[in-house]
Parts: sequence; structure tokens; C-alpha cells
Amino acid sequence: MILAVITTYKRPPEMLERAIKSVVNQTYKDWHLLIVDDSPQDYILRNDVKCLAEKWCAVDERITYIQHDKNYGVSHARNTALNFALNTEGGGGYEFIAYLDDDDEWLPEKLAEQISCFNSAGENAAVVYCDIYFVNDLTGEIKYQDVNTLMTRQDREKNTYLALCRRNFIYMTTMVRTKCLAKIGGFDEKMKALEDWDIWLRIARHYKFVYIDKALAKVHSHNYGERVNSNMQNFILGSEHVINKNADYLVSINELDLYRKMLIGLINLMLMEKNKNYIKQFNAWFKAVKLKPFKLAENSFLFYRITDRMCKNFLKDSSPKLFYWLKHKLKGANN
Repeated sequence: MILAVITTYKRPPEMLERAIKSVVNQTYKDWHLLIVDDSPQDYILRNDVKCLAEKWCAVDERITYIQHDKNYGVSHARNTALNFALNTEGGGGYEFIAYLDDDDEWLPEKLAEQISCFNSAGENAAVVYCDIYFVNDLTGEIKYQDVNTLMTRQDREKNTYLALCRRNFIYMTTMVRTKCLAKIGGFDEKMKALEDWDIWLRIARHYKFVYIDKALAKVHSHNYGERVNSNMQNFILGSEHVINKNADYLVSINELDLYRKMLIGLINLMLMEKNKNYIKQFNAWFKAVKLKPFKLAENSFLFYRITDRMCKNFLKDSSPKLFYWLKHKLKGANN
């Protein structure tokens, strides 16, 4: 049986109901839906969400609702579902878990397509993922997101782990084998963002991923509520955490270039967001230099960018008038 999981956080009832209906309308019927409500107690619509979920539980015995006593974070909410799958129905009656974000929806054949793929993929297959539709709720625009445009098929099939190190091309519209998710320890609850990238990398070290070249879900963009990765400081911390967790393994398999590119990507992210933690920036730069010390031009340019930003910010904070005067003069000289 499949455990479908909707983790919800500060969403309006009508948005959550859209996600619930997309599970109920699946052509594959052997599922149980668990709704995990991780909203804080002061959320104004908390009781409305609870009433909606309990209404669905009353009309369909395949639906269960769990409300946390406070906000623990998305990783904890997903682990709540993992524990439910492992400790329900005689100790692990749910062979697969399919996560669904509360503001997204599945197409009717999603579960059927993925379970069919698992049945033919073998026991070492841990994750089945697919393409999606991006839906802009503000404009009504719909775009097909083909994973093939994010990462070549050859790269994915040659080594999914290395392909994922270059970029996370897997959305939270997967189906995961429960025992594989449990063996790697579930979601990292220390992470405030990029917890999905982290979990795919940890699974990919040990198990096979299978791709369905077809859109089976809709991912909605909107301006209501919060998305985990919308907080850029959490995004930077998440990136740093993922890189640190994979550093030793990348070195052990001699993927020094890839590790270095991940470090440079982190530096560029911090510079782009004007992050003022220069110790972390120089630390990442030093690690990148140690990996490839003879890339003198690239190493020097990175060092210049960090020091240039540091000096400008120092001058801007300590003497704003002088900073803007110099900026104006330099701009005039360049013109």
C-alpha cells in the first residue's frame, strides 16, 4: 500500500483541499492519505484547516489527520509521516511513501504510473520521479518542466548522485520506498531549507533512481504563505550544510572538481545575496584553493571578489557619505 502524505504549513483551507482532492481522485485506489499539520498555534486559520481535514477524515476512512502542537519544521513533519508508515498496520504496512506539498496537486494517474514503474524496476529502486507542470496562479500561465532540460539523460543514468551534486533536478513529487528512506535516517531536521536535495543525495549513494519522462503533478507558484526555500539565508545555510555533508565522500571518490564547483557556487550565492559572513566565504574559498591550487587566475578572482565586497561593505557601514561619494566619482570616471 502507498502512504500519500500532505505536510501543511500556514495554508488556507481551499488550497489544502485542492491537494487532498488530487489524492482522492487518483486512478490507483490502494492508498492511505496522512495529513500532517505543522502550522503554529497562532496561525489564524489553524482551526479552519483542522475542520476541513476532519471533514475529509469523516467521509473517507483512508484519510488520517495529525496536528502538531507547534511548528517543528518541514523535515520533522515529513519524518512524522515516515514514523507513521513504519509503526502502523502491524509495523510497516506501507511499502511506499508519496509526498505532496500542500499548495501543489497530482494528476489522476500519478500513483498508478509510479507504482507500475516500481514493479518493473527491481528492489534496489528507491525513488521514482517525474516531470511536472509549473502553474502560475497569478497569471494562469502553465509551463511544462522537463527534467531532460535540467540534466542530460546520460548524466542521470551514469551516476544519479553526481548529477544531483551538480543540481537538484528532482521535485518533491516522488514516490519513495519506505525501507530505503528509513535506512538512511529520514529527513535531516536541522535543515531549514534544501532538505529535499539532502535526502536525494543520501539515498542516491546507495540506491537506484528511476525517471518517468512525463508530467504527473502540478507545482503552483503564488504569493500566499511561505515556501521553505524562499528565505535566502536559510537557503545559503542549507547549501553549506549539504556541501559539508558530502565533502568527505566526494574526496573519497576523487570528485575534486565537482566538490570545488559546489564550493564556488556557495561563494557566488553568498556574494549575490550580500552575505556579510566573510569568515565562511574565505573558508569556502580556502577549501576550493586547496583542491585546485594551480588555478591561479580563478582563485585570485574569487579572492578579489570577496575582499572587494568586504571592503565596500565596511566603508558603506562606517562612512556611508564617503562610500556613495566614491561610488559616484568612480561611476563618472568609467563613463
